[in-house]
Amino acid sequence: MGFFRSVPTEPPASRVPAVLRRQKIVEDELFDLKLEIDELALACVEGKPDGRKNLAALHEKIRVAEFELESLPLARDLAAQLDKQAIAAWRAEVQTLSPNEIIAGITKDDCCDRCSHGCVILGSDETADQQDCAHPRHGNLDSRYADDPQVQTLFSAACAKINPTIFESVA
Repeated sequence: MGFFRSVPTEPPASRVPAVLRRQKIVEDELFDLKLEIDELALACVEGKPDGRKNLAALHEKIRVAEFELESLPLARDLAAQLDKQAIAAWRAEVQTLSPNEIIAGITKDDCCDRCSHGCVILGSDETADQQDCAHPRHGNLDSRYADDPQVQTLFSAACAKINPTIFESVA
């Protein structure tokens, strides 16, 4: 029984949207908490049982919510940094697959299944921009990849899969 290693088609989910969702939740909570101030302050003034204790508890909840909101930009920045690292690690892992696995799903008109976060053909080039695309429909590779054996191998495999006559003209 052989060892089978699977690399997901998509990179790990982004953490940034969770931070943005949490921000909206805390903003709503803070708004609702502030609506309670007048009633609890009046209860305190009127000397109602636990009036002062309830007002102090509300103040603490508001203080915590405000601090969390102030902290969320830092959390968002960290999430974005971790997302970038996770995508880079995923792209590096994809590059360890066989060429046919890497270019899986490529057609004459569509990119590979794993190209959602940058071209997998250019995946070994850490300087490649997410919008850079080496799909054979664009013609020959940029000359900067002439000395990159992984890019050359993947481009040739993509050409061969799409149209063997293209492959022959590139080889």
